[in-house]
Amino acid sequence: MAFITLAGKIRDPNSDLSIGDQIRFTQQSTTGETLPGAVSVITISVLGTYSVNLQYGLVLVEYRSAKNPNFRSLGIKTVNSNNPATSIPELLTATVPVSSADLIAFQTILADTVTAKNAAVVAQAASEAAESTLLATQITTTALISSTATFSAETVINTTGFTTSGDGGNGGWKQNGVTGQTVSRSPAQLLNGLLNDGNGNQWALEKTGIVNILALGARLLIDSTSMIRAAIVAAGNQENITVGDDNRIIYSPVIVDLTSGAFLFSGTLTVNKNFVKLLGNGSGSSVLYRTDGTFGDSVVFSPVDPSVTRLIGSSISGVKIDSRTDMTSGKHLSLISVSQADFEDLFLENGFISYHLKGVQNCNFRSTFALVGRYYSTLRAGTKYLQIEAGDYENTEVFFTSFNYAFTVNASTEVGIEIKEMDGVWFSNGHVLGAQTELLIDGTGSTQLMAGRFSNIWFDGFTTTNITFKGVASGSFKDFTFDGCKTSGATSLCLHVESGCNASVIKL
Repeated sequence: MAFITLAGKIRDPNSDLSIGDQIRFTQQSTTGETLPGAVSVITISVLGTYSVNLQYGLVLVEYRSAKNPNFRSLGIKTVNSNNPATSIPELLTATVPVSSADLIAFQTILADTVTAKNAAVVAQAASEAAESTLLATQITTTALISSTATFSAETVINTTGFTTSGDGGNGGWKQNGVTGQTVSRSPAQLLNGLLNDGNGNQWALEKTGIVNILALGARLLIDSTSMIRAAIVAAGNQENITVGDDNRIIYSPVIVDLTSGAFLFSGTLTVNKNFVKLLGNGSGSSVLYRTDGTFGDSVVFSPVDPSVTRLIGSSISGVKIDSRTDMTSGKHLSLISVSQADFEDLFLENGFISYHLKGVQNCNFRSTFALVGRYYSTLRAGTKYLQIEAGDYENTEVFFTSFNYAFTVNASTEVGIEIKEMDGVWFSNGHVLGAQTELLIDGTGSTQLMAGRFSNIWFDGFTTTNITFKGVASGSFKDFTFDGCKTSGATSLCLHVESGCNASVIKL
């Protein structure tokens, strides 16, 4: 058994005895009767002294002050017959020739260290991969917005919900390679189908032909204005295209899914891109509920410049548009220069003008309902269920089928249907009631109104007239037909044709 004896005193930087301090020796090699990993600890006595017989070999020396709970490494030292040290400080500074056995031991220790380091790196990488996998499969959209985890471009994360898992706001988000953005920004803040995570990296909602407003943060019975607007913009930035058998490109609307329930909004929701369809789960289930003020337009479909182009294929269906109070101006649904679209199952309530058409072409309206002035029992001048007026383009080939324009209190609405410009507008299977005038054909200021078809319509008035033709020139009207229509309830006239109108073109 071979060893060296180390003895002496240990003092702190203030020259006080380091009473209670500890020195730990850990054998790193096999020598004599000592095995690797063997540990011995000495404690500085009340006299500040120590004495230890230290076995030959490579020894890790560690030190812990009585004032510090942790050991600190002082290095691995060679202990053999060539080591001149007689105290621990000398051991730490002594230069000792290394034997072949020591070299082998050092190499073994180094190899073990490298192996351990590599294992740690692999373990860390595996941990990070596992964390990324967990993040990618269990994260919500709000967590992704605040996340600082690193992902490569084109990574797709399918979130489990928007705020909480299972809340219906799940969506597929792809990192689009854009970096350096303002961190932690939501789609509602960006007003698009985009979000920025906690690193400022940008993610885009996957293009699937459907944009669910819940996936962009809309919630029942809270202000979801910016979320709905973001969904409309996101839908307008997608293209839902297929190629027909004859190689024709077929455009289908991108759906803005309004889901079920009541969503609050303020101001105007505007669609100005082609082939965007706002679609609810039925007017009895999906509600856009306007909360601000009593004036202005609620939902508008219009190209950016109606004088230059038309809005093609964009529409709204399966939803109720309501207002907290009766509006004193504006329109609930305004269509300006819109073409080639179908509007179905709509219920507009508490608007000033429910439906407003200006320059509409080749559009169908089926199963529509309007209820004006729920809180009013007296006439409100200017209120209308439906207004069709002149625009930058003519209103042509417009069809209304199975409609009901009504009010629950006698004659508080001024006009049921007002037509100021038309060339081929057809109405079938409808009921108009509760207006001072159920149908007003107004040729004032128009060169000609023509090709009006009314089939199986019940004009159910309370006061004044059911149907009025108003104009200043005999050529204002041409080719109007009323087939199977019914008039009732008017206190004045069922049909009134103003002086100057050419009644011969009206076929009853």
